[in-house]
Amino acid sequence: MSGAHGPIIFATAVLVNASTGTDRAPRRRARVVWAALWTALVWPLFVAVTALTTSLWVVDPNYTETTPVSDLGFFALGAMIGAGFASQIRRRPPAAGVGQSLLAAAALALCGLLGSRVEPLVGGVVLTAAAVVLLVLHPQPRGLLHARSNPSGVGAGLALLAAAVGTGYAALMIAAALDAGPSCFLGRCAHGDRLAELAATALVIPALAALAAWRVDGWRLPLWSAGLGAITLGSSSTLLPHATGSFGVPGGVASMAWGVLLLGLGEHGRIHTRTTQRKATQGEGEIA
Repeated sequence: MSGAHGPIIFATAVLVNASTGTDRAPRRRARVVWAALWTALVWPLFVAVTALTTSLWVVDPNYTETTPVSDLGFFALGAMIGAGFASQIRRRPPAAGVGQSLLAAAALALCGLLGSRVEPLVGGVVLTAAAVVLLVLHPQPRGLLHARSNPSGVGAGLALLAAAVGTGYAALMIAAALDAGPSCFLGRCAHGDRLAELAATALVIPALAALAAWRVDGWRLPLWSAGLGAITLGSSSTLLPHATGSFGVPGGVASMAWGVLLLGLGEHGRIHTRTTQRKATQGEGEIA
């Protein structure tokens, strides 16, 4: 048990340093170490568990604890959290990165709570606490509230559309998780846990799309995380329409189309904005 107190002691020291220290170098070092630690924990964990459960299904197609649809939903959620942590290792960390980890981890904790699944709940709470530490250490935590350019109305519309569909889907997955039997640790009750994790993924995708639409610092990270997450769930649902948690073929195609549209419009808007700014700069130079 003594080893388990290490991260808690470190987090406490980090928070004290963040709230009382004036030297930026110690805070920066603490942020980098903390972000690297959680990146190193999250990525191998989610990759290893996904590889293990997917291989079990490949070896035995009658394996019912998980399916590639639920496994890839679990992996997409972990990738969102891990990418957010990894982005904070940079010297100038994007505010959107810590916001992404915080939203995804909080969604996991919420769905674990609503679905009465102890493992997603505990994991979500721990990851949320880790993201909160990074938010405290961030040099500009208020960057999550301020847009760096004009917010995207089209992006906001796509986020609202996904939120309406995703909330309904998440409610179905949480109801199924409640009926999935007892909850336990160490993957022994993977079926119910995956349902809660699918619900969390469905909630966080539109949340990240909204974060990108607001155009906070580093908004392309949540943009691509949301778009690729939707494409991942959509493609697996299309290939396995009868698997647990699948959107079915129509829903899978719609999810992929939404993801491609989100990415395409987001990147087009970025290029258009940069072109407009470049022309404006050139025009000012000619006038001068």
